[in-house]
Amino acid sequence: MSAGPVPLEWPGGDTMWWEFDGMAPSATGRERIPMWRAIVLVFILALAVPARAAPSVYEIGPYSTEIGFAVDLADVTTVAGAFTRFTGKLSLDLDAPQASRVAVTVDTRSFDIGWEPAYSLLRSDAYLDVLHWPAMSFSTETVSQQDATHVRMAGTLTIRGVARPQVLDAVLEQRHWDPDSQAEIAVFTVTGILHRSDFGMVSDALLVGDEVNLNIKARLRLAGAEPAR
Repeated sequence: MSAGPVPLEWPGGDTMWWEFDGMAPSATGRERIPMWRAIVLVFILALAVPARAAPSVYEIGPYSTEIGFAVDLADVTTVAGAFTRFTGKLSLDLDAPQASRVAVTVDTRSFDIGWEPAYSLLRSDAYLDVLHWPAMSFSTETVSQQDATHVRMAGTLTIRGVARPQVLDAVLEQRHWDPDSQAEIAVFTVTGILHRSDFGMVSDALLVGDEVNLNIKARLRLAGAEPAR
């Protein structure tokens, strides 16, 4: 006795009903075809649906990326610096930017800054406290596309062992073929503002601004890219 017809979904949303008698209707329903041929046909059609390529994974380091910061001093001038040692990974999907992710760990002892008194101050326990917290980190949780070249990354920033939500804006500034390296190059700028008081750095409030501006620039050699023809 037949078990009755069973619905089988076809690519494109059409449905055919499959009876367990060794035969199956065709896609048009006008004729019956052997069951094994129906299976093969469904398999071929599934393979014909193009799969989207997986995101490319890049190592992040000082050779390709600059992590800069700046803070107001006494509402008179701005002191700028940069971190020189850090590691991370970027999973980048230029076709679907919302699928991209990044995770970076920064050596807090590695900053370079143009104001000499700031070296000992920033290393002290009132600020980065590098003796107890030699690293800080950021990792994305969601990425939302704002326009063709701009995404907003929401994630977690951890400084001095304190984790806080952080939003960064990333803009694709350039994408071009570099004949010297025989590769396609993409240049990104990432910006954001953090408040040092959120991480327990509340000293010298009348002298040092609470807002710290982040300015990150990354230059990536895109994987598998070929020159435009």
